[in-house]
Amino acid sequence: TTGEFQIIVERKQPVEQIKVKVECKEVFPESRVGYIQTAIGKRIKEKMDVRAQIELVPKGMLPRTEGKTKRLLWI
Repeated sequence: TTGEFQIIVERKQPVEQIKVKVECKEVFPESRVGYIQTAIGKRIKEKMDVRAQIELVPKGMLPRTEGKTKRLLWI
């Protein structure tokens, strides 16, 4: 990954849903994408005790303000 990420919290009833977009330096073969998403999701669950949907995005796709990625969105 590039180290850039964005957390999106969707306020849906009855439970908020969390999506984490992870920016990648390279394009992974489709056969590896699921494995990578699962590995990242498990790590988040272990460290933070929350479930998150993981989305891998190409380098440069996350919106930046003043050179920094906007890390958290509440929608």
